[in-house]
Amino acid sequence: MKDDFFSVNALIVAALILSIVLVGYNAFLLPQYEPVSVSYREADFSTSASASINLYDINSATAEQLQNIPGIGPVLAERILAYRQETGGFQSLTELKEVDGIGDATYQKIIPYLTLDEQ
Repeated sequence: MKDDFFSVNALIVAALILSIVLVGYNAFLLPQYEPVSVSYREADFSTSASASINLYDINSATAEQLQNIPGIGPVLAERILAYRQETGGFQSLTELKEVDGIGDATYQKIIPYLTLDEQ
């Protein structure tokens, strides 16, 4: 019985010491973090981004102008001009897909830069 009493008291003392150590550690040894202020500004979704895109008329653009369009190099520019000359001009922008080397992916990439002015 005396051994049980000693065991219980020893456990209580050990728990108290552990509690004191943990509280002291948290109070004195952990670094103090200060709140961080976060600031933000609202995004400007004005049309300034679209204003910077140069639009080219597919029926009057030169080879040099066409090469300014991402996705069109010298070879593709010459193919577009040759197709335009052979057919007498483009009737619609989707007709660009008839040019050799312009598939759906290239068409989607270049179409924001092109217009078709009525003749």
